[in-house]
Amino acid sequence: MNNLAEQVQRIKSIMEQVTEPVSGKCDLTKLQGAGGDSREARLWDKELAKQNKAEEKERIQQSKNFMSLSYDKDAYPLEKAVRKEYYNQYQQFMKDNPSLLSNSDGLNSEQKYAIASKTLDFIQHVPKISYTVNLGTKFGLNPKSTVKDVHDVIEKMGGYDVYMEWFNAGGPKFK
Repeated sequence: MNNLAEQVQRIKSIMEQVTEPVSGKCDLTKLQGAGGDSREARLWDKELAKQNKAEEKERIQQSKNFMSLSYDKDAYPLEKAVRKEYYNQYQQFMKDNPSLLSNSDGLNSEQKYAIASKTLDFIQHVPKISYTVNLGTKFGLNPKSTVKDVHDVIEKMGGYDVYMEWFNAGGPKFK
């Protein structure tokens, strides 16, 4: 984390040297046109690439955590007792629905259960976020829905791969 803070500070320092605002990704022509030399431009590109790589790595890790029974819906590690209870819920679900979460889409049944149950957790406890609102509007999911209901919606959307793309995009409105 400290390294990321240092990177942000270096980027701010570079940006302060630019008289014309630089937006989004590095605009080399603006940076050079504002009196920056090529060394500053290279430093800016290097820092931006590091930041983008760090953000992508964090996003990938959060996505992996979302598909694990060891983490909560916000990608925080669960305490041992909670994790054990969550795993027991998964095992009971699989006893009651043995073939529902078959291994496909490159995901195993445990990962699918984690995705569906965490989505249900969002629906039940965070009703105003885009995921919850858009799933409710389009598919009728609500706090009384079940993991099976969420699974059925994910299948209607095109499967878990398609769902995770939608989820990782922030849960945009459906067309």
